[in-house]
Amino acid sequence: MPYTLAILSGGGGVGKTTLCAALGARLAAAGRRVLVVDCCAGFRRLDMALGMESRVLFDAADAACGVCEPQRAVVRDSTRMLPDLLAAPFDADTHPDEDLWARMLSELRGGYDWIAFDAPAGTGVWSMLPARLADRAYIVLTPDDGSMRCAGRVLDCLRAEGLDRVHPPSLIVNRCDLSLMRENLQYAPGTVAQTLDAAVAGVVPEDEGLRLAYARAELDGMDSRSRIVMELDALARRTMGAPIPKGWEYTPPGARMLRLGLRGGGGASLKEVWT
Repeated sequence: MPYTLAILSGGGGVGKTTLCAALGARLAAAGRRVLVVDCCAGFRRLDMALGMESRVLFDAADAACGVCEPQRAVVRDSTRMLPDLLAAPFDADTHPDEDLWARMLSELRGGYDWIAFDAPAGTGVWSMLPARLADRAYIVLTPDDGSMRCAGRVLDCLRAEGLDRVHPPSLIVNRCDLSLMRENLQYAPGTVAQTLDAAVAGVVPEDEGLRLAYARAELDGMDSRSRIVMELDALARRTMGAPIPKGWEYTPPGARMLRLGLRGGGGASLKEVWT
């Protein structure tokens, strides 16, 4: 039975589409059969992130409404380690029929281990559709006041509809910059988790390599030894069922080492807390 995952965000610009494409690529690299579904009607970008824009003939709305068979709308690249794609419709004014989408999803389920939805930012019709269809949800945010407030609004909507009862949504804190945390311009992941009362499944650092891979549609070509790929692989393992850390500890630069009465000489760091 495949798992379905909604990747949500409260506001735009937090890197949700990049993370959806990159996480799909890392799950595919781990040997999982993955389909990513772009639900950003009118503003699709997931096809470009995966380098598949020239192959899109039908979109998800075509498949849901019976214009074509769902399998015909799926775009694949058998030469690369990437997820399959179901592109978003260009017509943003069309309201999705949840029953038709659920039927389409049931026809596609048998071919995949994971189906991930890239939802548009906010709490509109197209944003909440993936949350209702999926087994679980990630909410992507950056560790600042505005993004946390928007993420809190999404959490409130999920909780109001009872979509958090079986699998409570988890947070992905994206674009973390330790230098900004040091200047109190970003919050530490532990503070984000405590403020929003939700578990943090992953912390993804600000990384130029990921931005370049996304811009060049080369997400399957990133160095597996790089820090960003290791963090994405950790997130992929948690997505596949590995435990989520109990917390995240931020150590500022020069923090006092109390037992020795010394001051640390290193820079700031983040550490997973498991107990």
